[in-house]
Amino acid sequence: MANHPRLTPDEEVKESFKCEQSPAYFIHNYCMVEDKSPDVLDWIPFHLWPAQQTVLGQILANLLIIILKARQLGLSWPVLGYALWLLLFRPGSQVLMFSRRDDEAIELLERLKGMHQHLPPFLQAKIGEDNDHTLEFVKLGSLARSFPTTKDSGRSYTATLVIIDEADFIQWLKQLITAVKPTIDGGGQLIMISTSNKELPQSEFKRLWKAGHAQLNRYLAIFLPWSARPGRTQAWYENQATDYEEDDLHQEYPATPEEALAPRSAAMRFQPALIKHVRDIQPHIEVADATT
Repeated sequence: MANHPRLTPDEEVKESFKCEQSPAYFIHNYCMVEDKSPDVLDWIPFHLWPAQQTVLGQILANLLIIILKARQLGLSWPVLGYALWLLLFRPGSQVLMFSRRDDEAIELLERLKGMHQHLPPFLQAKIGEDNDHTLEFVKLGSLARSFPTTKDSGRSYTATLVIIDEADFIQWLKQLITAVKPTIDGGGQLIMISTSNKELPQSEFKRLWKAGHAQLNRYLAIFLPWSARPGRTQAWYENQATDYEEDDLHQEYPATPEEALAPRSAAMRFQPALIKHVRDIQPHIEVADATT
């Protein structure tokens, strides 16, 4: 259990009200996150970084959000904190979370469960159904579900909030968005988060992000560079650059949207095995003897 300060019953009522009024207050004062750094390996208080604070404010002000980002910016945590706030303080909320694979879907829900378990008791809700893919707050009528993405994911569900993690790597993203469109049209919220998938330069995620950035659709397009994480200096970036080819560096740690969205260079796009295959099947060219 987290080491939260002991409060009187009156103080608990006041704090509950403050949390109900402000997701940022709830997250900053009561949510914890799992730090998997080798020297920590524990749940620690969640103090939002400046970039996380900005994104949280944008989430509160917009229904459709699409976020293109560098790696390891901890962005899933404020999004999950917001989802937990909805479940606890907006009874009847339904949160749907989609990931590429089943193990990732389970892990995403486990993070949400962990955040709830590390709240002080006066903020926790009574749990009903609880398994790898479902967390129910039975007295509140709130429910979170987590899914791997398939061609038919999202159908037959309505939601207050839909979260799609690593959306640029999801094969069925267009079909998934179509499936959850009734939720969106009914006033629900959709948040898509992803690093760039350089293998798919014309992906649905990139198309939607570009259109949102150009204000040609209803999505708020957000870009977060590698430097959005505190402590990342130019020296840190240059050290990372020694370990990556340029295309991979721009995929994992872009500095600009252009770096993130650019396709792989031609040299990287053509795999050696494919080139060998083409050479093997091309017809042999016979050259006539000039002396005959």
